[in-house]
Amino acid sequence: EVSEIFSSAGVKELANEYGIAFLGTLPFDPKFTSCCEEGSNPLELFPDSPSIQKLANLTSQIERIIDTLSG
Repeated sequence: EVSEIFSSAGVKELANEYGIAFLGTLPFDPKFTSCCEEGSNPLELFPDSPSIQKLANLTSQIERIIDTLSG
């Protein structure tokens, strides 16, 4: 189940307006929120979940940006 909290088009436009990169969307997933509440690692517990895979992808993008900036 995916719940769109914000429209992705609106977020993309806002990022563009402020000159920042739009990295993507992260679907709302009850598995992810329960892991946050329990202090568990969702990447370890639910590696095949599409939402968790998107989280891993976003994390990788952020790591690459940090590496580039600290370069």
